[in-house]
Amino acid sequence: MPTPRAPSSIEVEVGRIRELSKTGHYSEALAAAEALVLHVPQNRDVLYLIAANQRCLNRTIRALHTLEQLEQHHPRFSLLFQERGYCCMALGDVRRAIEAFAQAVKLNAALVSSWTMLERLYSVTGQPQNAANASEHLSVLKQLPSEVVRAAIHFSDGDLSAAAHILRSYLEHGHTHVEALRLLARIERERNALHEATKLLESTLELVPNSRSARVDYVRILLDEQKYLQAYNAIVGLWNAEETDSELLSLSAAACVGLGRHERAIELYRQSLAASPHSAELHVVLGHSLQSIGR
Repeated sequence: MPTPRAPSSIEVEVGRIRELSKTGHYSEALAAAEALVLHVPQNRDVLYLIAANQRCLNRTIRALHTLEQLEQHHPRFSLLFQERGYCCMALGDVRRAIEAFAQAVKLNAALVSSWTMLERLYSVTGQPQNAANASEHLSVLKQLPSEVVRAAIHFSDGDLSAAAHILRSYLEHGHTHVEALRLLARIERERNALHEATKLLESTLELVPNSRSARVDYVRILLDEQKYLQAYNAIVGLWNAEETDSELLSLSAAACVGLGRHERAIELYRQSLAASPHSAELHVVLGHSLQSIGR
């Protein structure tokens, strides 16, 4: 296991500000964050903490301006949209609150607070199907260990080190959970530590050999490692049950490309495009396959 990196002085101060916020010391937290942002004006966490504490001090309009600044530098940070949702709620703007919370979960499906707010808001605005969908997501998240949910939030926002630290600590304390292993494998894949990711997924499949999601993750790693025949055989084990699954069609095609079976790959990519006609990625890989045989 890699040696943990020592936190920087900025990270230590951000942690201190978070604790002040959690304990209700909003004025002190805001003052500290505003002092810190002078040194790191584009820091994502500092700008977020400024906005959150501004809202808690009923400075909602100023919080929204801070969030606009945050979005300029970090447009895919899910917590900024969650915070915007809370600001809109404080102003009584339900429509914009729903839009903000929906964008938050689109970027980060592990945000329990956003799903909770969406369930309530959809219910009061007469959208029962959307409310049921939010409730279903909440139910899935509540069945997971809190550590896995927290790690998933960090992972979706690009905080790979924080997510990995939470999961390794959880697993080292004697816990074994399929989603913890899967998520840690995805993190290692993002870090290009393919051997470590493979071992984690093999451990996962020993626990749940029939898990489609774990096996698909495993196939992706095999493709990354250019183990095309092994990947193709692993897909075949899933094939009979879900022959029209676009994801399996695409993965199988990728394996065929690696094996030099370009005609078969073209056939599979076309089937996959029939299910997902607007996928730019599928059009690109189909083009490469056609080019490879001079078409």
